[in-house]
Amino acid sequence: MAQPLEGVRVLDFTRGMTGSIATMVMSDFGAEVIKVEPPGGDPFRHLPAALQWNRGKKSIILDLKQEEGRQQVLALSQKADVVIESFRPGVAQRLRIDYETLCRDRQDLIYCSITGWGPSGPYSAYKGYDALVQAKRRPDDVVCGSDETGRSQFRGGERRQPCRCDGCVAGSRRSTLCPG
Repeated sequence: MAQPLEGVRVLDFTRGMTGSIATMVMSDFGAEVIKVEPPGGDPFRHLPAALQWNRGKKSIILDLKQEEGRQQVLALSQKADVVIESFRPGVAQRLRIDYETLCRDRQDLIYCSITGWGPSGPYSAYKGYDALVQAKRRPDDVVCGSDETGRSQFRGGERRQPCRCDGCVAGSRRSTLCPG
C-alpha cells in the first residue's frame, strides 16, 4: 500500500526536537528525508530521544559556511519537494539557504522555517528550546503534572509555587504544526 508522502523528498536543516519530530512524521508517512548535518554531526545526537527523532532519515554532512557545501545544497534543493529549517531568523539567509535563494529557480519548492519566537519581535534572535520558552512563561500559566486522581493541575490565576511543565511542551506543539 502506498504511503501518503511516498515520492516526496525533504531536505531537513533542523536541529533539536521540534524540526526533527516534524521531519520524522514526514518520514513515517513515506517521505524521503535527507537530514543535512554540520561538520561533526548533529549536536543533539547524544540525546537518547534523537534515535527516535531521526529514524527513517538519510543523513549527509555539509559545511554550509563553505562554498562547496552551499553548492551541494543548491543541487539537493533542485531535487527536493520540501525544505525545513529551524535556524534563528537571519541565519538561513546568511548561509544562503533561505527561501529567496532556494526558491529562485523552484517556484514549487515548499519552504518551512520553524522558529522559537517568530521571525520578528523582541525575542526573535533567541534560541527556542523548550526550557527557555517555559522559563519565559508566567508561573501561574503552567500545567504541573497531575494530582492523585490523574487530573492535570493547572495553576490558573491562583498564586502557587512555580513548577516546570511535564514533557517538552513548546517543542512538541511546534513540531505537530509543521507537517500539516
